[in-house]
Amino acid sequence: MSLGKDSHILLNGGIGCLWFLLWAIYIKRNPASDPRISAKERAYIESSLAGKNLREDTKIPWKLLLTSKAVWAQTIVTIVDAYFSFTYMTQIPAYLKDILNYNLGTSGFLAAIPFLLFIILTPVTSIVSDFLRSRKILSTYKPSGLRPSICFGCNGIF
Repeated sequence: MSLGKDSHILLNGGIGCLWFLLWAIYIKRNPASDPRISAKERAYIESSLAGKNLREDTKIPWKLLLTSKAVWAQTIVTIVDAYFSFTYMTQIPAYLKDILNYNLGTSGFLAAIPFLLFIILTPVTSIVSDFLRSRKILSTYKPSGLRPSICFGCNGIF
């Protein structure tokens, strides 16, 4: 059975629509409006939230966010990563096939290696950095820069 070359787009869109419908049906604004939880569970949730500042009109500190070096650094890293990831995904298979004359199966596999490395290295480096933090070898903030550096660095080497 073939759904056509654009079936992956339809599949992703369908999954997104299904996710939205399930979210709209099952997720409620607060425990009091959720008919699927018991009175005991509702009371527990509400008592554990008692005294917490859950105001609906909390102001977002836009000036603080927009002038934060960390926010700008993360924004720039995200934009650059997205640009190079999409460029890599769309251009490398064609380069490997047309310029280096690899067959399509080989070029697809070679183009996927950096993404597979990223999938493998992300949880591994997270576990290692948590271990190093728990042993007080690294501070709380060092792993947040170390993990992406290792993952992106390995992809860059390839």
